[in-house]
Amino acid sequence: MKTIALISSLDTKEEEILYAKQLIEKKGLFTFLIDLSTRRLDNIHADLSAKEILEAAGIWENQILKMEKADCISVMEKAAESAVQKAYADGRFQGILCIGGGQNARMAAEAMKQLPFGLPKMIVSPLISGKRTIEQFVGAKDIILKHSMVDFSGLNSISREVIYQCVQAMAGMVIHPYRRVDTNKTKIGMTMLGVTTRFADGIVKGMEKEVVCFHANGTGGRCYEEMIRQGVFDISLDANLHEVTCEMLGGFCEGAPGRLEAAGQAGIPILCVPGAVDVLDYYFEEGETARPDRFEERKHVFHNANICHTKAFPEEMRMLGAEVAKRLNRAKGPVTVVLPDDGFCEAGRKGQALCDPEADQTFAEALKSELDKGVRVLEVEGNINDKACIDLCIQEVQKWIEKR
Repeated sequence: MKTIALISSLDTKEEEILYAKQLIEKKGLFTFLIDLSTRRLDNIHADLSAKEILEAAGIWENQILKMEKADCISVMEKAAESAVQKAYADGRFQGILCIGGGQNARMAAEAMKQLPFGLPKMIVSPLISGKRTIEQFVGAKDIILKHSMVDFSGLNSISREVIYQCVQAMAGMVIHPYRRVDTNKTKIGMTMLGVTTRFADGIVKGMEKEVVCFHANGTGGRCYEEMIRQGVFDISLDANLHEVTCEMLGGFCEGAPGRLEAAGQAGIPILCVPGAVDVLDYYFEEGETARPDRFEERKHVFHNANICHTKAFPEEMRMLGAEVAKRLNRAKGPVTVVLPDDGFCEAGRKGQALCDPEADQTFAEALKSELDKGVRVLEVEGNINDKACIDLCIQEVQKWIEKR
């Protein structure tokens, strides 16, 4: 029978968890209660007690009871990661739901991040709101978040409805899981951004194989690298290096360090197109007038009311070219680089706001001068989003597919 894990601190959220347990069992499912309490470590309702979680990590009750709150939470968070991962590996649950406040949500999220893609994971909390970053709850994983509207401090008509909705959603995912049919067909992973959408669309429509796109926004690149490490893709079409730029220069899409490394380590073929490598993004709150240093010196265009695309300076592009070459040179498999001569994004083509041939050429020359001789470099007339660049990339990927 399918089982849903309920994870929270039973010393503060027992009433809410037992209500969710009752709802789940009414649907004919089993429950598996995971207790993250840091003060009352034994609870008769827990299937995996806080004491068991901590002792498995070598932490004893007398130790944690002497700790300050922040230290307790940190210790439990780390211990729960291993305990939840083991419980899943042992087949104890097929979906996991957290109901709690900020600390419960945070501890549960770290445990959920250890679980595989596709397993239903949900967190409902009042802290999933406002200007708080969702990074702490999601990272690079497929965790569903729901704002609870109210705090969880005993049951009431509103919190009951919130919990009811979450249980129904979780039950639906567990009862009706998606059945992936893995075939022997070649899988291609690709990165993109809005400024290279036409390129991505052309590749997806032009390739005869499955192409999975990742938005290079700081989290998308991390997801991409992780899936490559898991062996999901046979070919990497890394067509957006914006996250490399943000890693080195800062910017709105920071958060994906080590881009280009997973495919290189895996030894799968890499087709690299430096999409948006010239773009440095800034995010401005509504009404904000302060601007970063040298902002007015940069060519720039607003992507929307908050995000502004700016052009990297030639000296920055030289540094980026050398760094990209260094990472590609470490690849264990074949590498091909495609360099369009009329811009690495839509706004970078002739006549557009970010057009700067000197900066683009500086990047290209630095890249080519640092690349090993074994890396093929193909230059193409036009912008990255033009048909000539798209067709050339399809041809190159097709050659690798035919060799498989």
